[in-house]
Amino acid sequence: AEGLTELRIGLFLALGSVASAVAGLAAHRTEKAIGVRGIVLAFPALLILCLWGVGLTRHIVVFYALTGFVDGLLYVAMQDYLNKMIPSERRATILSFQSMAFSLYMIIFFPVIGWVGERWGLPAAFTGMAAVASAMYLGYLLFGMRKSR
Repeated sequence: AEGLTELRIGLFLALGSVASAVAGLAAHRTEKAIGVRGIVLAFPALLILCLWGVGLTRHIVVFYALTGFVDGLLYVAMQDYLNKMIPSERRATILSFQSMAFSLYMIIFFPVIGWVGERWGLPAAFTGMAAVASAMYLGYLLFGMRKSR
């Protein structure tokens, strides 16, 4: 990604956003086809594979667009699921807490990723994100899924 013009980077970001919007439209059909459990298990893994693809291959644009698609579908499906599962009298509080936790996570995580990207390049930054996400997903599979059985 080094050496790219601002215009090209902007086009990549726009492509990822369009892919995310298209995925949002497909979320309910996908949920009907594979169920919420299928989305919760498969799509984080697909997102992680896409991050690895951005970091380790020359097909950065393709994997970045796929990252947008997978993230968009996952976001819409999970928000819909949470809205169905949380009682309405508690929904605003829980969703506000979720938003705050995400913001705090990004306040810490994004500068670190930016620093890695500036120091060692964007592929290293995406590879680092993929490694952290892989470890978190493994922890989710080992510990989080055990509680839901």
